[in-house]
Order: sequence, then C-alpha cells, then structure tokens
Amino acid sequence: MRWEQLFDDLTGELVAEERRELEAEVADRARRELAAVALVDRLRAAQGGPGEPAVDVELHLGRERVLRGGVVDCAAQWVLLSVPREVGGSGRALVPLGAVIGVRGLPRRSRPARSPVADRRSLGSALRALAVARCPVQVLLRRGGVEGAGLLHGTLERIGADHVDVGEHPVGELPARAGRVTTVVLEDLAAVLDRS
Repeated sequence: MRWEQLFDDLTGELVAEERRELEAEVADRARRELAAVALVDRLRAAQGGPGEPAVDVELHLGRERVLRGGVVDCAAQWVLLSVPREVGGSGRALVPLGAVIGVRGLPRRSRPARSPVADRRSLGSALRALAVARCPVQVLLRRGGVEGAGLLHGTLERIGADHVDVGEHPVGELPARAGRVTTVVLEDLAAVLDRS
C-alpha cells in the first residue's frame, strides 16, 4: 500500500511540473506575441468592424495638443481621425504616427492589416493625395514652425521625400498656386486638418 501511495505522489508531482511548464510556455508565447504588436495594429482595432463599434481615442501630440475622435483609417505611418467639426473643417485629421507621443482609449486587442498593400500606403502618398485634390488644410507643427505659430493655413503644394511645401492662404480663401510658400520638414508635422 505504501508503494502505491509513493507512485501516486510521484505521478502528482510530474503532473504539477508539466502544468507549470505549460503555463510558463503559454506566458512566454503571449509575451512574444505582444512584443510583435505595433501601435497601428491597436489603432486598427479601434476602427471597429462588423458588429464592433468604432472607439474614440485621444492622440497626444505634445505641446499640450490633443486630437480626439474615431479612427477612420490607418497605415504603418499615419492614422486618419474623424474629429469634431470645430477642430477640422470636414471633421478629418491626418496624423503621422511619428508625431504621436501617447494614446488614450485604445482597445486592448489588436488587428493586423487587411492587406499588405493597405499597410504600405506611406505618409507621403497620403499627403500627395491631399495635394492633388487641392484640399484647403490647417497644418499643425510639432515645434512651433518658422515664425513660432505652430499652425499654417493653406494648401499642400509639393511633397518631397522628407518635406512638404504649404502654399499659405487665409481660411475660406480659394487656394492659389502663387503666394507665400512655407516648407515644412515631415519630422515636424503633427497633423493635417481638412479645412474644406
């Protein structure tokens, strides 16, 4: 009888050890999977989807600038928010992910890109689309800009590899190709708000 008890105890110890090893492996796998999740994957989950409502988030851009709204679209380098009309003319804001210093309201889950092509849409390609459409915009700058204002009103004119030309004109005035042009380094771009 003692031997049977001894072998039962041994079996119990082995089962407990296997359980601990499995739990450690699961925890390690979860940490590795989480380490591979990018911010854009969490932002995609905020878009909602079939049967899931969109989640409003707060993007903190530094200098006490915060944009609040729903995630409409995103790619590896940018996020498009639906913001209240008093913030942007049409209620849209294009934000480079490099300008985001913090986000509030993100869901804990993540979602991969729906296709590799969708995620390859660069910040430059998004800005070029706005330039081609001649959309009047408000450009928020991260560090205050050329004259310290941190804000430009106008139209995106030319998009280079690391800069954008903003043809400045007052809000409500039709865009013209002539006039004052300010070149902004993309690294200093905090957001582009639609003013149409």
